[in-house]
Amino acid sequence: MPPKIPKAPTNKIQSDQNRQLKKASIELELETEQYLERKEDERAELKDYFRELANQFYPRSVAGLPINNVKTFCHDLTLLCKGCNHTMGFLFHDSRLFDGIDERQKAVLFSILSERFTTSPYQYIATINQNQLEEIRRELGDIVYDTIITPHVVLTLTDESPEPKLLGISVDIGDR
Repeated sequence: MPPKIPKAPTNKIQSDQNRQLKKASIELELETEQYLERKEDERAELKDYFRELANQFYPRSVAGLPINNVKTFCHDLTLLCKGCNHTMGFLFHDSRLFDGIDERQKAVLFSILSERFTTSPYQYIATINQNQLEEIRRELGDIVYDTIITPHVVLTLTDESPEPKLLGISVDIGDR
């Protein structure tokens, strides 16, 4: 007959650990709820700012925004202008953001930027393809475009020669 191996008191230990974990979880849940209650005014202000931006793109929409580039823009601008706990003074968007936005919305986007950034301490930086600029010009018209876009173009890159390229040189990666 094999020797009897005494059972380790793991059931009691595990039971105590489970109770401690449940207690800690309840305490954290309570702490989270209290934090969210304290931050309700701040959260409401962020939501209102975001909604105000979104309504300029979708004035007659009663449903929520789908996840798209306009929503990304509204989110980023809300975090920059109304967010806290950051020291960022600028917002950057690559030209890919504008690919998923129709011409009218691009015009609205740059009208918003002109309105918000003219009197703010923040800077907006974007890389924009020529075809996207032409779409914006068509929507805004030459006078508005020349008022809110043209004076703010800092650098125009082309591939006509090495000088107007990003690094000022041609880089030949070659075949590997």
